[in-house]
Amino acid sequence: MTVEKISISLDEETAKQARAAAEIEGMSLSAWLAKAAREAAQLLRARRAMEEYIQLFGEPDPEAAAEMDRKLEEAGYWEEETPEERAARLAALARIRGLTQERPERRAG
Repeated sequence: MTVEKISISLDEETAKQARAAAEIEGMSLSAWLAKAAREAAQLLRARRAMEEYIQLFGEPDPEAAAEMDRKLEEAGYWEEETPEERAARLAALARIRGLTQERPERRAG
């Protein structure tokens, strides 16, 4: 992988938080910032994709989604999600839609 060396400026508090987060994750500050930038870019692309979907097809219909889940289950391709999986999925969708600024918990390892 080719690496481009750049210079950035961060306010003191942001730099402090970034260093602490990098240390918690056992990463260099540079690697942590690269990961944060990559995740932010992916989130932006996901938000744009959702906006395009809504423009083309309208808001997702919960009843249609439930019907599709039922059909997939009948065909043997669906497993009921646990409450934790449902909460994680809904939190991820809310984050993509920009409804929350909360970050998911990061697991060590």
